[in-house]
Amino acid sequence: MKHKVLIGLCVGVLICLSSTCSEKNDKQSFAESKITVLSLGDERILGPVWDSPPRFLVFLPLVEYSHAEPNPALAERWEHSSDYKSWTFFLRKDVKWHDGVPTTAHDIKFSLDLMDRIAPLKQNQGIVSYEVIDDFTFSLTYEKPSMYALDYWSVYWPKHLLEDLDPEEFWKWEFWTQPVGNGPYRYVRHVPKTMIELEANQDYYRGIPKIQKVILKFGGGTPLTELLSGNVDVSQALLSDVPKLRDDPRFHVYYKRTWYVGTIFWNHRFSLFSESSIRRALTLAINRRELARLLYYPDDISLFDGISTISQYFNDDLPEPLPYDPQRAEQILEDAGWYDRDGNGVREKGQQEFRFTAIVDKSIGLDLDKAAVFVQDQLKRVGIRMEIQESQGTLNSRFRSGDYEAVFGKFQNSPIAYGGHLSILGDNSPLGYENSEMIDLLKQAKNEPDFEKRKTIFQKIMPMYTADLPMTILFPETRVLIAKKRVRGLEDYSDPTWFMEYLWIEEKE
Repeated sequence: MKHKVLIGLCVGVLICLSSTCSEKNDKQSFAESKITVLSLGDERILGPVWDSPPRFLVFLPLVEYSHAEPNPALAERWEHSSDYKSWTFFLRKDVKWHDGVPTTAHDIKFSLDLMDRIAPLKQNQGIVSYEVIDDFTFSLTYEKPSMYALDYWSVYWPKHLLEDLDPEEFWKWEFWTQPVGNGPYRYVRHVPKTMIELEANQDYYRGIPKIQKVILKFGGGTPLTELLSGNVDVSQALLSDVPKLRDDPRFHVYYKRTWYVGTIFWNHRFSLFSESSIRRALTLAINRRELARLLYYPDDISLFDGISTISQYFNDDLPEPLPYDPQRAEQILEDAGWYDRDGNGVREKGQQEFRFTAIVDKSIGLDLDKAAVFVQDQLKRVGIRMEIQESQGTLNSRFRSGDYEAVFGKFQNSPIAYGGHLSILGDNSPLGYENSEMIDLLKQAKNEPDFEKRKTIFQKIMPMYTADLPMTILFPETRVLIAKKRVRGLEDYSDPTWFMEYLWIEEKE
């Protein structure tokens, strides 16, 4: 909190007194600031759980990402060889473990050794070797040009506290429930299956966090009931909860896009979907903006028809979506020979009616079952019959083998992520998609370690995708974060536990 400065020559003593008084009040409110966050999991959530953002309250990654670009964290800076195979990281020298011991490159190597023992890190990431150069410098060497080195998701552990523990008992270590980290918050205590209490790290290299105490609350009721009852200050919530809280003066709603995209996958081997013009007509026939509203997405949600880098995706550098234009859709269908000649409401071409079955895996989430019912009605209006077949966690093998006509699913809009573009549009595409030029570009993008060069490749890909329209992108998955209005700073951050050090509490709600 910035102190007010009084200007005047004759009141110097009063200035000092008021400044001292203000400083005292600031320190008092600073010391009492506390936030309670509803979390999934239990007291082991700060341990080696891969998809657990609360780890970043206690441990530091090498880098962190803002707007999909890497920024220094534990690593102060880094260098790479011209071929992006060899990376050297220079660690900050002012980062300490919470017991006062400096964090060094030896801790990084020790953690990498542990990770490789648990899940073959070297094999998964194509690492040839890693080594300590000096106490605050280490290197990584890869078989191929790689961006894995700029890893923002892994955290590292203190060698001096763990090196004598039995690695065979790794998952059972008591350390995971009473961790000693190097991040912005220190472990204080926990109540099994109930809560974890953390306090601000007074020696944190970026300065003491503004919020002094963090409570991670487990169990209890739904996010909606926990928020309304005042038990928590912040929680992820359901999109359907938004209308119940949007007008409540105590709360603010934040929409956070993930990199997953709700999509209709068309099987190009199936005669109905083999032509890009028909896939275009199907897309034009769906009012995707209205669908987003039906699913409680915000009115200004970005819709698009294209694939991209993560940076382009989160910065809305994407091709505009096809508009909702059922008249144009009908014209394309008729130009292709599809008419409702017998007046039964279904278009036919020769002896074939325009009917197909779409499979929906309800276990995926994203309300794809509701989306399918909406799309079914939209297509019916232009003379197409879509039957819905529900699945529960058993769809992947059928999808990968091409044993379907259409599928409501999701994919990661990332050139390098597992399950990203190449898994859908590359060689042996489950869609039966064939465009050798675009597939070659996607491979280049996946293997291109330079951010700007990768963007340039996607500038070539985007118009090719728009022309082929291999699938219909319905909406980007969007999560809802609801917080009391006194919790400030959440506008730019997708998860409060990951970025707690940048948040603050206002004295008045």
